[in-house]
Amino acid sequence: MTYRQAMRLFVTCMGFLCFVSFYTSKVGYQTTTKDAIIYWGMSFGGSLFQFSAFWFLAEYFARGSRKERVRYGVIAGAICVLVFWFSTQWSVVSMGGKDAVSTHMQRTLAAAEAQGLRLYRRAATEANLAPQLQTLSQNFTDLARREAGGAFSGLRGEGDVVATLRNTSELFANLAGSVAAVDQESRQNYDRARELIAQARASATKIEGADIADGDEVRKYDLEFANRLGDINEVMARMAQTSSIPFVRVVNKNLTSLTMSAKADDRPEQKAAVERLKALVDAAQSVVGQLTRASDADEVNIETFTMLSTQRAIWKYWQDILYAWAGATTLDFAPLFFMVLLAIAYDLEHQSITGQNESTTGQYGSDTSHRLVATRERLVSTRE
Repeated sequence: MTYRQAMRLFVTCMGFLCFVSFYTSKVGYQTTTKDAIIYWGMSFGGSLFQFSAFWFLAEYFARGSRKERVRYGVIAGAICVLVFWFSTQWSVVSMGGKDAVSTHMQRTLAAAEAQGLRLYRRAATEANLAPQLQTLSQNFTDLARREAGGAFSGLRGEGDVVATLRNTSELFANLAGSVAAVDQESRQNYDRARELIAQARASATKIEGADIADGDEVRKYDLEFANRLGDINEVMARMAQTSSIPFVRVVNKNLTSLTMSAKADDRPEQKAAVERLKALVDAAQSVVGQLTRASDADEVNIETFTMLSTQRAIWKYWQDILYAWAGATTLDFAPLFFMVLLAIAYDLEHQSITGQNESTTGQYGSDTSHRLVATRERLVSTRE
């Protein structure tokens, strides 16, 4: 293959690659703007610049000396940097942008489901306190009934000891009711979160089925998904704040002062019984403290879920769309390889002509060889 034939092949391939790059860049720009002048102008102007710049460099790169080729190679590298920003990444958006956004949506929803499940598991652990607190309440109710018959103080009837036992029983019953109410609210929040996640997944399905070139439709579905994420974040925040443990701990810390009932004129038997009850209340306080500490292991760090633009998604999830990056870089950087092949074709043709000149000089002499070379060059130019 002669140098001129290689040049024709280079121009043909360059024209085809630039046309494909022009179309993919246009589709990429369409995802960000509705202005036809912008996406047509940027994509067509970029492709025209790419085609003319590489054609110009290919001519001089092939014919240049070693030093000149290094200089032209540096210029080609700088052009590739420009082409990457105004063409390559937008081609990636058109070829793999939808897959990147879909990957982000699916992973975000999976993380939301996992976070909601952790919050619900924490709420379920706290809900287990309700029957245990109710059991403590029933135990103190039974003790109050027995004390009414004189089981602790030896005195029948209602007194400070019975009042203390009943206060403790009512306090634990109220705590159990509070825990049950919080558990009901947590269940409602969790059901709401699951409903919102299902709606967001439906929006993600719409985006997966949309045409990436239809920017208005894609932006509409992106906004819908972002709204669902905002609702999910709100519900997750409520779930994180819905907890009965802080209230139970505060009440438990002040359990003695809230429940003990004693007066200065109480009988010695009553005072002795009240002192014995303090040990019982302290034991109950210790039990509640252990139950509430068990929920500390279920602390959850709340993550805020956000929507990503297509342009950002192709960078964050580049490993999931390697095919798009490979295709876009091949489209825009293939001219570099053609430049090298063109230089090889030029060098081989130059060596062939030089070898023929040396052979002609040896056979016919210098003057005759010059006339033959000139004749050959005229014939070559005529064929071209």
